[in-house]
Amino acid sequence: MDAQPIAALHLETTSMLKMFTTHEVEVMRRDAKKRSRANGVILAKALDQIAAEQGYRNWSLLQKNSSTASDERQPWFFRRTPEEIAQSMRVLPEPTSRFERRVRSEIARDGVQPLDGRFASAANAVDFAIAYVEGLLAQPRYRLNTKSIAYWEMRLWLPYGANPVEGDTHVLVNRYYKPVGSTSREHVDYAAYPHLSLRLRGDGWRAFSHRTAEQPFLFNDGCPPWDSRQDAEAYLGRLKELRRRL
Repeated sequence: MDAQPIAALHLETTSMLKMFTTHEVEVMRRDAKKRSRANGVILAKALDQIAAEQGYRNWSLLQKNSSTASDERQPWFFRRTPEEIAQSMRVLPEPTSRFERRVRSEIARDGVQPLDGRFASAANAVDFAIAYVEGLLAQPRYRLNTKSIAYWEMRLWLPYGANPVEGDTHVLVNRYYKPVGSTSREHVDYAAYPHLSLRLRGDGWRAFSHRTAEQPFLFNDGCPPWDSRQDAEAYLGRLKELRRRL
């Protein structure tokens, strides 16, 4: 055994090791991915290298000693490779089963997973949306069809605006006025989603809303982010402005 693992083992048995938040762990994970690509090493090794730099023997122990309580709602991050993003943007093939009665757009919609219970907060949902849109915009060809998974993910997962609940309290909603991330077609009670709430005072919402909006909404039916690259870029800018206010 060489000196470095011995030193790391000594450090992690002391009380001086830093306890990291979930956000800090995620930042380190992203840094490890960049290091893995830049240095041509497997991701697991890059993660262990970063853990060692923080005084831990390996990445698993660093994660285990995260300071976030296990009963707290954990942030949900967007993680897809460029290849996976490209796949989500493609038109679904025709169903092979003769018993499949749904059209392809319905199959695509039904393939979207609900995230309303996954997001830790309105800020987390906006962070997710920013990463999602940036991933789509990084694709060389920006085209979305109603028969693609990504088209429906955008309508269900991404913030359309904020609907009032009580006083200054609003809930972040998707294009169907359901809590952002919801795939439900049924009526929902906004009061059941306090983790997706935000406070909007006065007319401050105009800073992140579309210029034609009379309420806090980020786009209208003439410029949804799934229509074109230009609309998606404008929407991304408004998302970032919203995030600065959360």
